[in-house]
Amino acid sequence: MKRLAPRFLLCSLVFLVSMMASVAGTLGPAGAEEASLLPPVDLRRVSGDEVSGRYVVLTWSPVDGADGYLVYRADDPGGPWIEVCGRSQESMLVHPFFVDFQAEPGKACYYRVASVDSLGRTGRLSQAIQVVLEDGAHISSGPKRMICSLSDQRIYFYEGDQLVNVMRCSTGLNNSTPTGNFRILAHYRTHMGIGGAVCDYWMSFTSSHGMHSWPRGSRVNYETGLGAPASHGCIRLHPLEASWPFYWAPNGTPLTITYASLARRIVSGCHVSVGSPTTSREWYFAEGYTGGGFDTYLLISNPGTRDARITVSLFRSDSVVVERQYMVPGGRRFTLPVDAVEGMGDAEFGIRVSASEEVVAERAMYFTMGKRDDGTASIGAAKLSRAWHFAEGYTADGFETYVLLLNPNPGAGRARLDFLVEGGGTRSFEVDMPPRSRRTVKVDDLPGMDGQA
Repeated sequence: MKRLAPRFLLCSLVFLVSMMASVAGTLGPAGAEEASLLPPVDLRRVSGDEVSGRYVVLTWSPVDGADGYLVYRADDPGGPWIEVCGRSQESMLVHPFFVDFQAEPGKACYYRVASVDSLGRTGRLSQAIQVVLEDGAHISSGPKRMICSLSDQRIYFYEGDQLVNVMRCSTGLNNSTPTGNFRILAHYRTHMGIGGAVCDYWMSFTSSHGMHSWPRGSRVNYETGLGAPASHGCIRLHPLEASWPFYWAPNGTPLTITYASLARRIVSGCHVSVGSPTTSREWYFAEGYTGGGFDTYLLISNPGTRDARITVSLFRSDSVVVERQYMVPGGRRFTLPVDAVEGMGDAEFGIRVSASEEVVAERAMYFTMGKRDDGTASIGAAKLSRAWHFAEGYTADGFETYVLLLNPNPGAGRARLDFLVEGGGTRSFEVDMPPRSRRTVKVDDLPGMDGQA
């Protein structure tokens, strides 16, 4: 494999309900000045992934000139309409999803969306759609936790290993936001910050620091300032989005603040993978990497009708094996960001997927190296083999080639690498493979293999 490429985070954006004032008719909030913006069109429910199986996930087409959006829900198609939460235009353009965590499973409800302009004025509501969340939804995939990346100026929200939300934020100027592991200590609907600044949806994580909405009346507009350090040390959020973590994260929710990047970069290249003509209960990948600007994702599709219990074994290069279990419902797809699995934040590894039902597994990697942003994707191998063949390999003109080997077996082995050099000749090398191990061979560093095709 040639390591040339970027990091990108595929994420499902999730937005919690903030129960607020009801509205009537086709206007925005009662008493609010109406904006001249068109209502959003093509409002629809999204389904088919891990998050949409537990919550109501909506999307719509962005409106030119809108600064953001407000989502409304009702129990009856005629209203009254209750404001759920907001979504900024920037978020909608990058990650076009809105997730309602508080819809009641098994009960029909109705949704409409209104555009909001730069003055906070709300436009007319969209056409209503009906949604029924399946019974048995709202089952969390694990404990809630938050990671704030000072490098990314983003907050990442997890339930177990499942990423459920990403938000732009602004942390402290001059590295004034503390790093480390914290917990949410208290919630304040409105709180007075430094210099008398009024901050909504304040969640304290130290005695003097909190996560909150962009301060009211700030001299810097939040659409200009968000995504770059701007505060005295707190974590600022978009006013339309700040209610989500306030209601989603109870007191005691872990918050990690780190300079490590969780990859918000946009991929400028592309990748492609051959499809699989068959399904399997076993899948193997020799390559996986989460250090040095790389992100790895494991994608699992369950095309059957029965739920599949998945065991993911991650074979690190230091011979440590990390295992996790997941449930993938029938007719659904599951995405595992391997970087988010405990113990896998900076690792070289191979992967084995064992399933109780026939599934398909694919691995995607996104990375940055120098000025190059790109990605790779590969379908897995459905079985192990004693022989593997590759037609391509090149170690000249700035190219690097790697061979990745995985031995998931309990016994040791030895691999022989035969390189058929262009122009004639074969060069062979042997590599010891301890039990349940993964090895990386940089072909350029092998004797006589630099500058070869």
